[in-house]
Amino acid sequence: MPTSPTAALRLTTAELAWLLALRPGRSAALVAAALGVPAPAPVRRASQGSPRTLGDDELPRADAAIAGDVLTSASALVSVGTADALAVLAAIGRDRVLLVAPDGRNGFEIAAVDGGTPVGEAVAEVAAGLGTDAVVMVADAGGTIRTVETGPGLAGDVQALVRGRAT
Repeated sequence: MPTSPTAALRLTTAELAWLLALRPGRSAALVAAALGVPAPAPVRRASQGSPRTLGDDELPRADAAIAGDVLTSASALVSVGTADALAVLAAIGRDRVLLVAPDGRNGFEIAAVDGGTPVGEAVAEVAAGLGTDAVVMVADAGGTIRTVETGPGLAGDVQALVRGRAT
């Protein structure tokens, strides 16, 4: 993951789908669609169990709960990948930016971007690694999705679209 991410967390597809289902809404639905996980449906409140222990009253770990909060309330999402595959989804939360990347083992790696790194820089770093095949799209909380031209101005263009939404 780029830009010296901190606090890496690994979640299975089932765990991520469960976290998104705790607070279904537009952001959770966009995250689910971008990452290819089952669409979130409300979790029965009688059992807040994790996907590994359905039926138990276990609550998500603190780091997973924070990730779930950011992903279900993101003010903007930025996807970076190719026409065929997602490399990273950046979720811009109230006080942090998370990068979510498929791990190739039916799960996802989630890391927080260093607070001093603008989201545009993080996105441009990932896109640069993909070369000319990179595709970058920004979705705002209202569901409007914009494709951003890759190249030398990518970091600034992404930053302008998420201005006021990133730490």
